[in-house]
Amino acid sequence: MKLLSEKLTMPPVEVPGIYQRNDEQYFKFCRAVEFALDHDDGANPSGWVNADAILLGVSRVGKSPLSVFLGTLGLKVANYPICPGVELPDAINKVDRRRVFGLLVDPEILAEHREDRRQRTMMRSMATGYSNMKQVMQELEDVEEMFKKR
Repeated sequence: MKLLSEKLTMPPVEVPGIYQRNDEQYFKFCRAVEFALDHDDGANPSGWVNADAILLGVSRVGKSPLSVFLGTLGLKVANYPICPGVELPDAINKVDRRRVFGLLVDPEILAEHREDRRQRTMMRSMATGYSNMKQVMQELEDVEEMFKKR
């Protein structure tokens, strides 16, 4: 303990069980992160009515990481990927509109993220349109228009 204290240049707290939290806030955090993971990428839309928020957006806009981050703050967040030509599930109509949020991103950043993913995941055979700037811009324009209508 002395060596660790010296390396960290701080004294030990010396409180047994300090990292074994059993309070309601901790369990709320756990339930919220679990909810985000269980409702990631459009999974379990029947549970959306129990969400504090639902994030919508195109592929690689950051829905999943944001959902989990908000879960660490105790919010139950689901997310759904918007794909060209695919209608939103009926479950979205059962959710209070004030709890549904559309995510947008700069087209250049999105194209870069998509190309990086395509290269990293060995999906080189994937249609290059996935990261093509013209297609990315069209996708973002379409989804922004959809958001305005909702």
